Amino acid sequence: MIGEGELDDEGLDDPVGDAFGDAGELRIIPSELALVILPDTEAAVDARRPLLGVPPAERLIRDALEAGFTRVFVGPGVRVELSAGEELATGDAVGVPALVTLESAVINREVLRLMVEHPLEEDERFTIYDGVARPTAWFTGHLRLLPATMPISEEIIWPEEVGPDDVARLVYPEDRSRAEAIVRRSRGLAEGDASLYSRFVAAPLLRGLAAAGRPLAQVEVVALALAVASGALVLLDPWFGAALGALALLAGVEIARQLPALRELQVVDGTAFVSEVVVRPFGHAAYAAALTYVLVAEEARSGVADLVLLGIGGAAVFFSLAQARSLLRRQHTLPLELPSSAGLASRLGIDWPARFRVPLAVEVFALISALGGPNFPWAVMAVAGLARLWRWFASPESRDERAAEVAERGRSRLSRSR
Repeated sequence: MIGEGELDDEGLDDPVGDAFGDAGELRIIPSELALVILPDTEAAVDARRPLLGVPPAERLIRDALEAGFTRVFVGPGVRVELSAGEELATGDAVGVPALVTLESAVINREVLRLMVEHPLEEDERFTIYDGVARPTAWFTGHLRLLPATMPISEEIIWPEEVGPDDVARLVYPEDRSRAEAIVRRSRGLAEGDASLYSRFVAAPLLRGLAAAGRPLAQVEVVALALAVASGALVLLDPWFGAALGALALLAGVEIARQLPALRELQVVDGTAFVSEVVVRPFGHAAYAAALTYVLVAEEARSGVADLVLLGIGGAAVFFSLAQARSLLRRQHTLPLELPSSAGLASRLGIDWPARFRVPLAVEVFALISALGGPNFPWAVMAVAGLARLWRWFASPESRDERAAEVAERGRSRLSRSR
C-alpha cells in the first residue's frame, strides 16, 4: 500500500497515468483525415460556376470540415478560389488518411460523415464512382505524397445509408440536375419533382436567388412587397391589373416558399426580417380586397348583389388576415391554414398527372382565371379565403381548450355556491 508522498518519479512518468490524466479521464487523440482537391481535366463545364449559389469545391470543403475532416489540401491547377486549403505541389508530402477528389465533385454530407466515423486501415484504398459510373473520389487510409491525378482502385462497398447516387461529377451540363438533387437531399430539402412547374418555375427561381446571394431580409421584403402589391396592381385596371396582380402574387408567394431552402443552403445571411409564412396570407388578403372593391365599385349591380359580394369578399380577407395574425403571434389555437389541394385530390380519388402538379394551386388558378377578367380570380380567392375555416371547423378540441373550459366551469360552480 502506497502512502501519501511515497509515489516515486517512475510512477509520475507512467504512460497509463498519462493516458487517463489526473482525473482518470481517457484522453483520445483525434485522428487526422484530409480532403485533397485536384483539378478535373475532363470537365466540359466551368468548375467555378456556382451550384445553388456556391461552387462545388467550396461547398465540399465546408461540408468536409463540418463533418470532421481536419485538413484541406489543394493541388496545382485547381481553378476555383477556395476559402480554406493549403496549396501543395505534386509530390509534396501529405502523410495522413485522405479523401482525394476532383474540384467538380459533389458529395452528400452523409458520405463525408461516415468516412470520419469509419476510418480505413493504412493499406486500404477504394475508388468512389458516381451514379453514371465515373470515378469521382479516392478514399485511402494513408496518402504519402500528393498525386498528379486521382488514383484508381477497387470500387468501394457502399453501406445501406448511401450509394452512388449520393456523389456526382459536373462534367457535362446535364449533370447539374443530379448534383443539385444531391445538395438538396444532403440538407434535408425536397429534391423537386418531374412537374413542369418545378422545372420551369421553382428550380430556376431557386438557382437565381442562390446565385444572387442577397441577405435573407432583403429577399423576404421583396417577397412581401410583391404579394401585397398584387392588390395595388388590380386597382390600376380591372382586367389587365387582375392578371398582373395575380402574377405578382404568385411570384411573391413562390419566393417566400424558397426562403427555407436558401437558409439551409447557407448562401445568404440568415437574419430574418419577417417570417416567410405570413407572405401568403397577407398577399391573399390584399389581392382579394382589391378584387372585391373592383367588382363592387366598377360594375352596376343591385344593392343586394353588391352586399353579398362585399360580405363574401370581406370574409375571405378577414380570415386571411386572421391567419397572418395567428402566425405572427405564434398562436396555434386558431387553425386557419389552407387545405392541401393534393390531399383533397387524393381523397376524391383524382389521379392528377405528376407532370401538371403545382404546389401553389390557388395562386396558379388565380393567374390562369385572371385572363378572363376580375370575376374569376375573385371567385378563386373567395373560395380559398372561406376554405381556411375548414380546419378550424373540423379540428378536434385541444387539451388547452378543454382545460380552460374545465377551469371556467369550476369558477362558475364556485360563484353559484357562494
